[in-house]
Amino acid sequence: VDAADSSVKLMLDAFDRLSFRHLHFTGFQLDPRTPELLRAARARGATVSMDCQDRPITLESPMVLEVLTQLDIFMPNALEAQRLTETTTLQDAAARLRPYVPLLVIKDGAQGAHTWQGDQHEFVPAISVQPVDTTGAGDVFNAGFLTALREGKALLDCLRWGNICGGLSTLGHGGTTTAPTRAQVEMLVGG
Repeated sequence: VDAADSSVKLMLDAFDRLSFRHLHFTGFQLDPRTPELLRAARARGATVSMDCQDRPITLESPMVLEVLTQLDIFMPNALEAQRLTETTTLQDAAARLRPYVPLLVIKDGAQGAHTWQGDQHEFVPAISVQPVDTTGAGDVFNAGFLTALREGKALLDCLRWGNICGGLSTLGHGGTTTAPTRAQVEMLVGG
């Protein structure tokens, strides 16, 4: 059984027994049941976010637009966004993606991160670190950003939380092993 296939089935089976406010996918899901899964989560009042995870897809690939338009938040990195939109700049990729998703977050590694919500654009530069291993930094960024967002923080603060989490995760091997604690993030963000 395909891992993606079994995870979608498990989620659909569990929805009636679980209570949740947000559902995040670490990679772009193109299972034929994904739109049903996204609609089911949103019908239960949950928001839904998705990362891209370097999938070999474009906006013209089957189901991509159907999935994108069901998301509340899309969180690719700059290269993934450019590949998905078949553009050569972060700004062009953002312009192509913005009509499809209410909140677009594009991570740009050592440059920082951007959000677009309606006509509002926010940017926060990355924290200064000497990375050891960038594996998992995007996922740790997502965790920090989504934590701040679920707590009602402003988008600029969400970007700061994401950048701190993602940046600190690069200081060791494996990403999640060096993910910061809440206390570390709060100290660096200023409370």
